[in-house]
Amino acid sequence: SAQPSEEELRQQQMREADELRRQTENNVGYFEPAQPLGYVVDTDAGRYTVIDTKPLGVGVFSVVWPCANADNKLVALKVIRWQDHFRRYADKEVQILRRIRELAQHDAAGSAQLAMLMDSFVHKVGEVEHLCMAFEKLESNLRSIGKQPLGKVLKFSKQVLAGLRFLHDVCGLVHCDVKPDNLLLRWDGLSVKLCDFGTARTSPELQTIDELQPLFYRAPEVFIGATRGRKIDMWSAGCTIYELVVGRILFRACNTHREVVERIMQLCGPIPVAVREQGRLTRAYFSSKGFHPEVGGPVDADATYKKTGFLSMLMGSVDFGKEGAKSAHDLAQAQLSKLIGRTTVVGAAQKKKKGAAMSDSEQKVRQLADLVARCMDVDPAQRLSAAQAFDHEVFKGVELPPMADLQEAPPLPQE
Repeated sequence: SAQPSEEELRQQQMREADELRRQTENNVGYFEPAQPLGYVVDTDAGRYTVIDTKPLGVGVFSVVWPCANADNKLVALKVIRWQDHFRRYADKEVQILRRIRELAQHDAAGSAQLAMLMDSFVHKVGEVEHLCMAFEKLESNLRSIGKQPLGKVLKFSKQVLAGLRFLHDVCGLVHCDVKPDNLLLRWDGLSVKLCDFGTARTSPELQTIDELQPLFYRAPEVFIGATRGRKIDMWSAGCTIYELVVGRILFRACNTHREVVERIMQLCGPIPVAVREQGRLTRAYFSSKGFHPEVGGPVDADATYKKTGFLSMLMGSVDFGKEGAKSAHDLAQAQLSKLIGRTTVVGAAQKKKKGAAMSDSEQKVRQLADLVARCMDVDPAQRLSAAQAFDHEVFKGVELPPMADLQEAPPLPQE
């Protein structure tokens, strides 16, 4: 049969979006047992017992329940709303997750940084069927824990890049939704894992989808409808690393697509003409004379926009953590030196040592600013790949975390 045209695909996407909106507003189809605590979900592979009266979370597509599996390990059971529309999306996600799981052996370190599917099955309740997915139960997302000290930023960033390297190079997939909300901490707090693969696609599948990526994490080539691939995840990773250091969304002050594009160019320089010429949507933002900050308003020529980099923004906000902080003992020594009006030999040696330590930390911030800038190059061809970013000098001496077993499930509360 003939392939659908671009316009037919767009119309189909619009119909699906309208259906999703209607179903969401109805707010029906969720898996909500009358007595959740102790509810048992039996499958061919084992059983899952709900261990709380409240779900871990509720989203547009699903509800997630904390469960004990047959081995009494703690898992998160994601139960999809029963309507066909949600089921179709979830079937696609399961297909992607199974592919990821099958390829995990080719990169154990990288695949360990993804929330891996443990099991999937259909649970029938009366006349309706809910597709279920079981995952390791993870903890807070990085959005909720906010700004991190430099040491943790480096560890978490390297882990995210390891996961993306595996996803891109081994699985041939683009995540399309990399952001702090989709990075969840392991129970011991040492590891962060990328989750939510519902929007993951291969590069060819991305070319006709314009509403890719959340607005504040969207790569410039997506805004203008140019060719896009795995490098769009690297743009989002750069935005995310910035956010871990500073504690604020990079493009938070922008309200429209146009404002984000303008701010991108103020930070990263003009989008190259060669990239703009590929874009199906370029004329919404640019004319032959340059960028239009407002529709019908004056034009900004490319020379208006200079690459400013991220060093001053990161250096002004970075938390050096214990490595860069002065201890109470050091502060007391400094106060004593002031009182006696001289610097002791010991004090001078400590000052020299402390200065060296701080300069090492500052050097790391400079390297991190370089990493963010290269992840956020407006030219996708020049932007770092996940493998290149993983090997960046800023991660010298930063190790990936050890593997960890699943947590034991707690005993069921007594009624």
